Amino acid sequence: MAVLVALLRGSARGRGPLLQRPLQEIRYMERSYISKPTLNEVVIVSAARTPIGSFLGSLASLPATKLGSIAIQGAVEKAGIPKEEVKEVYMGNVLQGGEGQAPARQAALGAGLPVSTPCTTVNKVCASGMKAIMMASQSLMCGHQDVMVAGGMESMSNVPYVMNRGATPYGGVKLEDLIVKDGLTDVYNKIHMVILDFCFFLKILFIYLTAREVTCKKDFNDLFFFNKAFADAAVEPVDFPVAPAYAVPKVLKDAGLKKEDITMWEVNEAFSLVVLANIKMLDLDPQKVNINGGAVSLGHPIGMSGARIVVHLVQALKQGEYGLASICNGGGGASALLIQKL
Repeated sequence: MAVLVALLRGSARGRGPLLQRPLQEIRYMERSYISKPTLNEVVIVSAARTPIGSFLGSLASLPATKLGSIAIQGAVEKAGIPKEEVKEVYMGNVLQGGEGQAPARQAALGAGLPVSTPCTTVNKVCASGMKAIMMASQSLMCGHQDVMVAGGMESMSNVPYVMNRGATPYGGVKLEDLIVKDGLTDVYNKIHMVILDFCFFLKILFIYLTAREVTCKKDFNDLFFFNKAFADAAVEPVDFPVAPAYAVPKVLKDAGLKKEDITMWEVNEAFSLVVLANIKMLDLDPQKVNINGGAVSLGHPIGMSGARIVVHLVQALKQGEYGLASICNGGGGASALLIQKL
């Protein structure tokens, strides 16, 4: 409704309010768009993470929001930028049941960021952490903000059980595990997506706009561009494992690159088949894919995995090299993101 009001209140070429003109004339009114706007460059200036923990293991006492606070604080301190410079926070988080209101806000305030810092929790299932980075990058590229924190967090050991609201039926009640119901079940085909080793993990990206003159105690040889390219794709829900094969070509096309230009590939291992299928469909060199291990060995706490694979590229690439990270998500989606070491 707001969009319609904005359109109808306008006027064009001195011919009176649009509200008083025929619908057909409004529909075909001449418009002008900038096809290739100039976008700001975005870089990663620091990254931090919490340790990996096993399901119900030694980190089980820490909720996702606390893990998020620890990582945000570490990333900001590592960057050497005052907390007051952070203008907004995006955090991926999928299994939010029982975490309380606005998990990203809890993580940010727990890290000591100012109460004036806007925060948004992003849920794109497994791609949540990467989507948070992409959304933060878009805001920076467009000049809406100049310093942002983006990443993902999850604590699968703290996910509660639930029961349907209503009268208690004869014979007792059935509890449902929200890890399975909200995280690992294909709602369209009623299929459990994969049997996982559950764990904790969290990655944070601290990114900021180079045009902003901020004093930064950081070796700028470690900076990375973000503005290279990123994209989403979607396929049939049951085919979600191969969705990255549809997002990656979009990224390469937007960046003007070929597969041979990519030094390292990260394809998130929701399970092993995902990587094998995407290597085959994209005709990738297996020696360049997940070369230091993937989620099968490290763990796949779903809200942060997209951020983890991006941060791995940040830590592993050498000057001038390109890295491309991709991740599938429940419902048939995928995200992919390209970075280059400066």
